[in-house]
Amino acid sequence: MIINAILWICVESMRLVTSADSMEAVVWGDLLSFGTHKHPPLSGWLAGSFHHLFCDSNIGIYVLGNLCVIIGLIFIYKLAKFFLEEKKAMCSSLILTPCFYYTFQLFYDNFNCNILLMALWPMLIYYFYKSVNANKIRDWLILGVLAGLSFIAKYQVVILFMAMFLYMIICELRLFKQKRVYGAVLIALLITAPHLIWLYNTDFFSLLYFVNRTASTVTDTEKFAIVKRLTFSIKFYLDQLLALAPTFVLYAILAFKEKNIRFNNSFKESFKDKMFLLTVGLLPLLAIGATGIFTASRVVGAWGVSMVCAVGILLFYFLPVKFQEGTYKFFLKWIYGMMICWQIAMMTFFLLQTKRDFSYPYDKVMNDFNQVWAQETNGLPLKYVAGDYAISSQIYNVQKPKAILDTYNHKNPWIDYEDVTKSGALLLYSDEKSAKKALKDFTEDYNIESDSQVVEYEYEISNKLNKSRKYYIYYAIVKPQA
Repeated sequence: MIINAILWICVESMRLVTSADSMEAVVWGDLLSFGTHKHPPLSGWLAGSFHHLFCDSNIGIYVLGNLCVIIGLIFIYKLAKFFLEEKKAMCSSLILTPCFYYTFQLFYDNFNCNILLMALWPMLIYYFYKSVNANKIRDWLILGVLAGLSFIAKYQVVILFMAMFLYMIICELRLFKQKRVYGAVLIALLITAPHLIWLYNTDFFSLLYFVNRTASTVTDTEKFAIVKRLTFSIKFYLDQLLALAPTFVLYAILAFKEKNIRFNNSFKESFKDKMFLLTVGLLPLLAIGATGIFTASRVVGAWGVSMVCAVGILLFYFLPVKFQEGTYKFFLKWIYGMMICWQIAMMTFFLLQTKRDFSYPYDKVMNDFNQVWAQETNGLPLKYVAGDYAISSQIYNVQKPKAILDTYNHKNPWIDYEDVTKSGALLLYSDEKSAKKALKDFTEDYNIESDSQVVEYEYEISNKLNKSRKYYIYYAIVKPQA
């Protein structure tokens, strides 16, 4: 896994610019805040710390993302050992490495709150199982800490908490009489308290991002509304099947070779273990997909990134293959082969790219904007930048201006409004209409009298086959006010 991580870091380093999500997280980290305009603060704190630890290099982001993957795989293996023999436990973890989430998604996103949950989610499940069965104070305390950290990583983890609660009702009612259980809950609340207070003080505006992402796109008066609702959920489940296709293919190859696969359908033996795997390991994935039906909103496929962590265990437990001599080595050869193929594929994918997600000529574009800003403001420092975060966050590497983040008509808690008026700002957008509206709103919000105009900036991206594609940035410079 370490060698695989090093190779992936090298592959990701081919990118001319790290992902927009990663740079946005770095910006969050430097706000030194208990909340952001989208998610809880933990992913930002970690992204900012690793970015600075590696001398403001994107390598820090790639290391952080791969570290989350390694930690997650290790805890999947540790969890699997409760249900499977040693070699099968190892295989149930490694079989996830060729799936899309551990390959393409990692290359595409580098690091964000979903990738952070790839580490925290299996850790939570592992310590929950250990706490329930060993019932040691130490394990419950660790579980409480992990629960608190997971909540300030992404609110989505609440679905896992609900699955844990359901399992305790079904199989472990005795635990509700244990003080140590409530001690774990108290620790989790103490860790999340600063963020909850921050949410209250900011009118819960960061939750509006979640509300906007899950807002209904179907009205009850529409014909075939129920069909549309079903479509959201079905698409989410199909996304998971597609993402896990390499995992299923590898398991099918293994089962075909041994020709001894069977279905473990006996619930009389190890009833609690089977219920644990189904409720905690599988139910959250099924539940979040079903929200499309009940909320009539799009369910993003990437929300399943952390939730698939138990799929390997489920396969080896419920569809067990009897390992013969040489089975484990056979499996490892396929794992190595698939890892190498993925890395070669991603290198080729990058070399042929003309998308700015990967090949954005960051140095040239940002240097041009620095020069334009300097000319328009007589060399004053750029202190504030606003706009499409995919564009505006990348300028952060140059002069480290403060990002004026979208706060959904709430007062921005990170910004001194008077200082913005005095210092001016650079607005960057990917389309002209949005840029003009943003300029109008910006001058009104900050009571600025400005004759600034939206200007078109053109740049080009070429790949190794000399195919090129033109892109445009629409920008406006709001000059410092006397």
